[in-house]
Amino acid sequence: MRTTVMTMTAGAVAIVLALGIYRAGAASAPPTPTAQAQEEQRGGISVSSEGTVEAKPDTAHINLGFMAENASVAVAHQQAAEQMDAVVQRITALGVAAKDMQTANYSIYRDQERKVFVVSNDVRVVIRDIQASSKLLDGAVAAGANSVSGISFTIEDRAALEKQAREKAMQNAREKAVELARLGDVTLGTLIAITESAHSGPIPYDEAMGRSAAVDVATPVKPGELTVRMSVNVTYAIEQ
Repeated sequence: MRTTVMTMTAGAVAIVLALGIYRAGAASAPPTPTAQAQEEQRGGISVSSEGTVEAKPDTAHINLGFMAENASVAVAHQQAAEQMDAVVQRITALGVAAKDMQTANYSIYRDQERKVFVVSNDVRVVIRDIQASSKLLDGAVAAGANSVSGISFTIEDRAALEKQAREKAMQNAREKAVELARLGDVTLGTLIAITESAHSGPIPYDEAMGRSAAVDVATPVKPGELTVRMSVNVTYAIEQ
């Protein structure tokens, strides 16, 4: 009876050892690489390219304000408030909506050398009718604005332009990759990676502004054109 028990125990140990060896072998086996990992191991062709589209801006942004100086801070504050109210009323009458006006700066400081308080009040204005920009600027100055700065131009809805620029960027990238494959005497494979970035910003307006309303010439406004850029980085596999 003892011999039978010992034989069964030895058999059980053998089975356990066999299972352990099987499991250890399974754990140490390397994972099957993904298709992308295989492509990266074989190398590829990576290129950067950009596409551009030019278009006229449809929106302008500008800071309009008033700066008052007085030995009394209360008087300076009152002057600035009254003049800015007049400016806001004028540009509102010229078609600027309340949602397109936002206070950009309000400050009070004392000029120690001249012993006066300086109060500045500025609003950031969005002009959605660029053709009316000149009239609006002259109207604001006539209403009392003595600070005009930071005019820039943008495109409100850039989605369609970005799509065109993206298509050009991808086409340019493909042409580059084909040329590199030819020069390298290899066969261009499938596209395996894409990243993109957009570049464009408002165009600053540097020409001097702020003419007196008494001058019988309108303030010149030249919006020019904006360039919308889309850049892409792409990687193609190399067929073996």
